[in-house]
Amino acid sequence: MKAKSVHFVMIPEAVLECDVRTITAMARMQSIVDLGRTCRERKKVGSKKPLKSLTVINKDEAFIKDVQSLERYVREELNVEEIKYEASAGDVEYTADANFRLLGKRLGKEMKSVADGIKSLTQADLAKFEASGTISVCSHEITSEEMVVSRKLKNADNPDLGVNYDETSIVVMDFAKDPDLEMKFVARNVASRVQMLRKNAKLHQDDPVDMWVEVAGAKGNSELKVVLEQKSDYINQLLRRPLWSAGLLQGHEVLVKKEEFEIPDQEGKLVVSLTVRGAFFNLAALKVLSGGNKQIEVGLKQFVQTFSPPSLPDKKVLEITIDGKSYTLKHKEHFALGPADAPWAQ
Repeated sequence: MKAKSVHFVMIPEAVLECDVRTITAMARMQSIVDLGRTCRERKKVGSKKPLKSLTVINKDEAFIKDVQSLERYVREELNVEEIKYEASAGDVEYTADANFRLLGKRLGKEMKSVADGIKSLTQADLAKFEASGTISVCSHEITSEEMVVSRKLKNADNPDLGVNYDETSIVVMDFAKDPDLEMKFVARNVASRVQMLRKNAKLHQDDPVDMWVEVAGAKGNSELKVVLEQKSDYINQLLRRPLWSAGLLQGHEVLVKKEEFEIPDQEGKLVVSLTVRGAFFNLAALKVLSGGNKQIEVGLKQFVQTFSPPSLPDKKVLEITIDGKSYTLKHKEHFALGPADAPWAQ
C-alpha cells in the first residue's frame, strides 16, 4: 500500500455481490425523478424554480417505502418543497382499448361481443385487470397483450398541474404560483451569482474570505432587497456560508473581487464583494472605549490590525497605551475575526 505511484497499485477484484434491495429502491426513485423532469420540460419550467409539491401515486406499498427512503434526493433533483404519497387511485380514470388484431385472430366472430364487453367494464374491473394482467370477458380470458389499459387523472387539465405516467406510477407536480416560492427562486439566482464570483476568483472551499451583498440602482424597497432580507437564511443554506449585508463593511477590508450582476425580472443590480477575512470591530463599543475621540478610535483599530487575522480569536484581551492612557480591548466585545465571529453582527 506504499507504492511510489498509484499506477503501480494492482486493481482490486470486483465485488460481485450486490444489494438488490438498494438497487431496486434507486431504480424506483429514479423513475419518479424522470417523470418529474418530464413534467417540468412540458411546462417549460427550469429546475432552479422551486415548486410547492409533488404527489406520487402508486398502489404498491413497497414502492412508496423505497421512494420515501430516498426522498431527500427526489426533493433536491426536482426542487420541490413537499412530497405527498397516495396509494389510492380514486382520482384516476381508466380506459380500455382492445387489441383487435390479436383478439380478432383468436376469437373470430365472437370478437364484437368481447369488444362490447370490454367497453362495459367498470373502473374497479380495469383497476383489478391492471394489477393482475388478466380478466374474463364474455367467458374469454383476456391478457394484457390483448387489452391495453390507460390511466388519466381526472383533474389533469388543470393548468397549474403537471401530470406524467409510467407503467406503475403517476406523478402530479403543482406549478401554481406562490409568492414565497417566487422569492426562493430569486434567492437561488442570488446564490448562483455569488458562487459564480467565488469560482471566478479561484477560491477554495476553506479560503478565509467573507462575502457581502447589496442592491444598486433600485428605487425604494425593491423585491430584490426584500428577498435578501427575508430569505437570508435560505441563501446562507444554499451557499453553506453566510452572505453579509454590504452595509456592515467598515472600509478597511482587503478586497479580493467585486462584481455586479443582473437578476432576471428584478429592478437594480446585485453587487457582490469578496474580502479577506480580518479584524471586524464593534464600532459602538470602540466609541465608548475611546470616549468619542476619533483619533484614539483609529489608533485602537490599527493596533488590533497589527496582529495576524488567524491569531485574533486567541487574543482574548489586548492592552495598549495611547497618550499615557491605557486601553483594554476584548475579543468578541470590541473586535472579532470577521462578522461571523462577532456577536453584535448576528
